[in-house]
Amino acid sequence: MQKEKSGKSIDEIPLIPNNEFIYDPDDFQIDDTDKLKNLDLWCKPDSFGYTIERGNEIFPYHGYPKCSQVNGQMDTYAHIDRENNEVYMNCPENTNQEIIIGPYDNSKIIYREEGHKKWKTKEYKDPISATGVEFVLGKCKKDDGLFLQGDMNPIFNKTAYEKALKKVEGKPKIVYFLTLDSLSRRHFFRKLPTVINFMNDLNKNSSYSVFDFKLHNNMADTSPRNQVPIFSGDNTYSEYKIKNKNQDILKEKSLWYKLREKGYISYLGFEDCDGSFLNYIGRYPDVEYSAGPFYCAVETFTESGFRKENTVQRCIGGHQTHYFILNFTDTIVDMNYGANLMLYNHLNAAHEYTGQHAETLNDDITEYLQNFIKKYGKDYELLIFLQADHGMRYGAFFHELDAYQENKLPAFFLIASKSLLEKYPYSYHTLTINTERLTSKMDYRKTVLAMENIIEESVKSVDLFSETASKSRTCTQMGIRPWDCACLKMIEIKKPSKKIKNLVEFLKDYAENLINSQSYSFNKYPQGKVCKKIHLDDVEKIYHTGINNVEELYKLEITSETRENLKFQITYSLVSDGKYMEATKRRYRYESTSYLHYPIKIRILAISRMDTYAGPCELIARNAGIVPELCACQEA
Repeated sequence: MQKEKSGKSIDEIPLIPNNEFIYDPDDFQIDDTDKLKNLDLWCKPDSFGYTIERGNEIFPYHGYPKCSQVNGQMDTYAHIDRENNEVYMNCPENTNQEIIIGPYDNSKIIYREEGHKKWKTKEYKDPISATGVEFVLGKCKKDDGLFLQGDMNPIFNKTAYEKALKKVEGKPKIVYFLTLDSLSRRHFFRKLPTVINFMNDLNKNSSYSVFDFKLHNNMADTSPRNQVPIFSGDNTYSEYKIKNKNQDILKEKSLWYKLREKGYISYLGFEDCDGSFLNYIGRYPDVEYSAGPFYCAVETFTESGFRKENTVQRCIGGHQTHYFILNFTDTIVDMNYGANLMLYNHLNAAHEYTGQHAETLNDDITEYLQNFIKKYGKDYELLIFLQADHGMRYGAFFHELDAYQENKLPAFFLIASKSLLEKYPYSYHTLTINTERLTSKMDYRKTVLAMENIIEESVKSVDLFSETASKSRTCTQMGIRPWDCACLKMIEIKKPSKKIKNLVEFLKDYAENLINSQSYSFNKYPQGKVCKKIHLDDVEKIYHTGINNVEELYKLEITSETRENLKFQITYSLVSDGKYMEATKRRYRYESTSYLHYPIKIRILAISRMDTYAGPCELIARNAGIVPELCACQEA
């Protein structure tokens, strides 16, 4: 990629230096992506998602009350007091009942199965020592048996702080990856309009500049596979194969390891109890601070949960659940004032299948960013990656092709101190160009490392400050699999030939057998005990795209009369027989057949439901260990 100091982009566009370039963008709008259609880009998605009208129809304004109204209190009645080294409760009229403290061991990330089992509740009588305690949940009489009082407070790592201070050069920096799970760019505009307005105001009159990246593509299909490349610099996901998870799997290639030599304190925070990141970075990532197990306790002892079926508003005391992890983060900054900081937070408010709960982030993220910038902007140079891991990938988002596109195009806004950007002579023009180019998470990492003069060559990434992504940049060049790429055009085959009809029948039979092997014939139960045998009937729509001369994708929409309105959307990869197709537990088995007299291999990439399947059957299947999307329950 072309470096800024040449004064030209990789596409031979003369770059304008900062002292001549006026960055005065119009207010960010949801349909700014229309501007990309007139650019000569390799990546020209047919759709960036739902139209404004269709999006508002599917996701009308919901309106959530403040948690203070829901629970009848302004703050919390459980507290960690570092000054007096005690944990205490102050429920109204001394109606304190029980308390839970954590963590229960030194794990920084835990799996949900263990995270629901190891907590010990105690009757609360008097304050207890806060030594070794980073979070607390408590129960007052008014809470109807739930633990609705909470607090989080990090334990100061003095040794790490003193070491970091010695390595800081110049004005300290905060690099903040503020990740909002399951928010496409367009859904961000729908559900977080106040945040958009705040960023537009920053661009008009502040010491900060904000950039809206309009063509930001997923790295892969899950949260860790999208986000871990930021930490690892690699999207081959070799870490997943490492059996020993009781370590920092990334070791010396981790972002936190590389930044530590530049005076950085690092923090990882997850507002969930999923544990899926553990498979890629290990149980003990070598960061100075972490948060996550608190939310396993929340799932266990409150009505709030972080699975996609948990649609109830997530409140603890007078606050949304994300309030606690954000407050925890600010305390880390306060404790380590003057050190460089790398902060990563992963907030799960939008991780649910109605598409509505994202609204609960709107006011809170606006207020949080306002306060964060006001509190730390004077003494730090700030670089905030306000971004999503991916768009929604369940619920209403798989009803239409536009929804499938939104899944692949997550939100990404870059907020940076002007004083930081001015250190790079062409940064404003370079960033402006990159907001209209194909980008990915790998670019974050290269940008941050280059900012600290750490050279890490990678053909998959660009330094957003100093390099421009090419107009011809492709998903393949970035290491993104074809089926995760928003640029490929899926064309509907409305009049299939006889040969395609025969192929589609094979694809349908393959899918029917696979679905039933995972549900009706699930190996832990007798056949049909939990799920009915599914018969796939009519193929209503056929979509196709060619990737290269040896690989193509098909997507079928198929109905079934096994239960009323049952409908699947199934995506297949077809490759020539000579092309290697990896066998892996993470993917469905592949089948071999012939097409136009040539042998081919076929694999199902994704199966999703297009009907509404949430409810009793989903819970029955999930409790049985069966993928709910594949089950038509005998009961319910």
